[in-house]
Amino acid sequence: MFLLILLIDLIIGIIISIFSFNLDVIYEILIGLGFGAALLLVDVLIFFGILFIFTLPIKKNKRYKYSKFYFRMFNRYERFGLRLFNVHVKVVNKEIVPDEPFILISNHRSNIDSFVIDKELKNKKMVFAAKKSLFSIPGFGKLIWRNNYLYLTREDERKDYKELVYGVELMNNENYSIGIFPEGTRNFTDEPLLPFLKGYLLLAFKTKKPLVISCLKDTHKVNDKLFFKRHNVTLEFIEVLDYEKYSQMSKDDINSYAEKLVKECFIK
Repeated sequence: MFLLILLIDLIIGIIISIFSFNLDVIYEILIGLGFGAALLLVDVLIFFGILFIFTLPIKKNKRYKYSKFYFRMFNRYERFGLRLFNVHVKVVNKEIVPDEPFILISNHRSNIDSFVIDKELKNKKMVFAAKKSLFSIPGFGKLIWRNNYLYLTREDERKDYKELVYGVELMNNENYSIGIFPEGTRNFTDEPLLPFLKGYLLLAFKTKKPLVISCLKDTHKVNDKLFFKRHNVTLEFIEVLDYEKYSQMSKDDINSYAEKLVKECFIK
């Protein structure tokens, strides 16, 4: 998307400069490049300006009911980001994702991981558990708060527990699905996977909803030549454990099983 916008803006800029100045061709082209860069900047500013205006009324000291308007706004925000970075997603086994609310777990190696999942599950009423620093990003932070993302401090266990209980209420009373990255943070190591934490199991046993095990591949490579190459990533839905199956397993066994599946998926 970035290259397409740049090309269109460049062409417009060159046309404007050619008909506005009586200069040598080289200067016309340079002026056109300037116009192109300026128009691209305007495109981005307009998008984020609209986002800022519509998030002004959102207050972070209260929780909100589901809003289709804000849900779709955030979905457009995510798709805009993926197109801007030229991210193309290959999806595997999407047909196994249940129609009813579910808990989704996946590995976590990039800031765009939730964007990729949301894009492919855009018709699901889905939110994620997110670290507190994301809620401080102008515009973005208010938007994920308005959409009822779970606010995890990773420092205060009591607050994090209450937030997971809030997630249970969202699932049981408002039919939300919730995504969690059990590694607890992005994996910057050379290891394929960090050890899984078990917070997602509270949601599973309190809601008795299906557990969707998935993995993401190559999202960590998107930063390489961010705007100037096609980035192919894969989202694979590995297995769905329904309550009847995982209720017969211990929490340690569920966690080990899920971790094993995601690790095998990532390295294959």
